[in-house]
Order: sequence, then C-alpha cells, then structure tokens
Amino acid sequence: MEESFRREIERMVGLNIENKAQNTSVHEIHGRQGFVQYGAIKSIPTRIRTTGEMEAHPLFAAALLDRARTLSKDAAKETIILVAHGSEDDQQNEPWLQILEALAMHMRMRKTGGNEFCAIRMATWREDWPDKRGPWIEKVRTMVKEAQKQGGSALVIPVRIMNEGHEKKFLAGLEYELGSGFARHPLFAQWVEEQIKADMVQLGVNK
Repeated sequence: MEESFRREIERMVGLNIENKAQNTSVHEIHGRQGFVQYGAIKSIPTRIRTTGEMEAHPLFAAALLDRARTLSKDAAKETIILVAHGSEDDQQNEPWLQILEALAMHMRMRKTGGNEFCAIRMATWREDWPDKRGPWIEKVRTMVKEAQKQGGSALVIPVRIMNEGHEKKFLAGLEYELGSGFARHPLFAQWVEEQIKADMVQLGVNK
C-alpha cells in the first residue's frame, strides 16, 4: 500500500517537479528538494525519512471498524465493504486484497466485536487505470446490491489515509452509507506516535 502514497509524498516535498522523481526512493529522500512558496519554486537542503506502513495494522483495522459503527443502525443486517486504491498490475493488486482480508480478519475478531455485522467484504477500485477499474466497479456495485437483499444495507468504508476516493461517482444511483479515511480518527495519532517511537529505536536515537 506504500506505493499508493508515493505521488502524494513526492508532490508534498516537490520531488515531482518536471517529472524528476520517478526513480527516487520514498523511504530515503535527501539533498536539495524543491517546494513552492509565494508562486516560486525554492530549493532547501532537507532529509526526509518515512516510517511505518499502514498495511494490516490492528489500529488501522480498529479505526475502520469504528467508522462502520458510526454509520451503523442495525449491524446484524449490514455488510461492511472495504474499498482501497489497488494497483494496475494483477500480481501487484493481489497483495492489496491480502491486506484488506487481513484487516477484515482483525475486524471480525470476537474481542473487537466486528462479528456483530452480517459480513465484511473487500475490493480494490484500481481507479487510475480505465481498463482495470471497470470490472472492479461492477464487483463493488454488485456487493452493494447483494447487501440490500432481505432488508440489509451496505456500509462502504474507504481504506485510505485521508477522506474518501471516488465512491460517490462509482456507486452513483445506489443506496449505501459512506465512511471516511483514517487520518482524522483518534487512533491515527496513536499509530503515528507508535511508528515514530519504533523508528527512533531503529535509528538508535533512544540509545
């Protein structure tokens, strides 16, 4: 899932100016990076290190479950549908689905209470690639329709850091409840703190 945030990070630090960032590692970026200030591109010496990946972290799963509970009216009749960005390549998309399944497993655990919901399903949009996204949009639309059978409903939860993706566009005309991303959830701050502490130990800062 790290790759899905690469462009946003590169844009944030100015690495994608004039498409110069294609071969730059997102984990270790250093040197003189550009940024925009008052309409002009500035260059500053900086070193950026990213730490931790969302993957199937239990805190991420707990936040997703909490998003669903916020929307829930009758959990026993509701299907949670986890939707993520995905990848163009079929083999690279498979790990996304495995991560979503692992998140769903955390959510279903009895101690978290996620087993109160009718079902938890998952899919990737593969939204940046028209030839790939069409079939997946139809899959998710079918999931929403199936969730509505026998008086049920669908809770669509974006597996993203910020807000949501193109759910409203892709699911136009269907009835469902839509959640939001991880960043504004209280558990996100806890996750960030844990990742920083773990990385400081790895770097020997606390020694």
